[in-house]
Amino acid sequence: MPPLWKSTISEISLLHFGADSEQLGAEEELTDLIIPTRKQNGLAELWRLLGSLPALRYLELDMILLTRLDCVKVFRGPALRNVEVHFTQSDPCEVLDDMRDHIWPRRALRFGRESDKFSTEIAEWIEGERYGSTKKDSFKRALADAKAVEKQKEVYRKGIEDSMVFELSS
Repeated sequence: MPPLWKSTISEISLLHFGADSEQLGAEEELTDLIIPTRKQNGLAELWRLLGSLPALRYLELDMILLTRLDCVKVFRGPALRNVEVHFTQSDPCEVLDDMRDHIWPRRALRFGRESDKFSTEIAEWIEGERYGSTKKDSFKRALADAKAVEKQKEVYRKGIEDSMVFELSS
């Protein structure tokens, strides 16, 4: 990436929008969607790039990333200092007229999520707030992360169900 762009980029939205994801429903996203983490152009490589952006101050992450243990492991890597992290979610089944005005339709469909303990912990970890963390804690943390990822799948499903209920009542 050219140095001029590196020093200019201050906000990034990292939302999943694969070519096939527009056809997937909420349940299929949780089970069938593949998010590369360790391969070329995977999340780990992207994370290194994000760490090299000196002006980066705001990072929006798709909630679906918290439903993948490999993604959580990347987030547990090097901190992104001075960055504010927010998780959002979108409903893959919802179609709105607003979508047609966006280059990336999923961006139009996103909604903020109320933070839960795990998303807050991961956001703080990404931001570099790792109070009292030692290498001995890493095994316990890995087990806790695996459990939390499974719970996040339920949180993700519930978020979509809640957005559908909100739509119907509006």
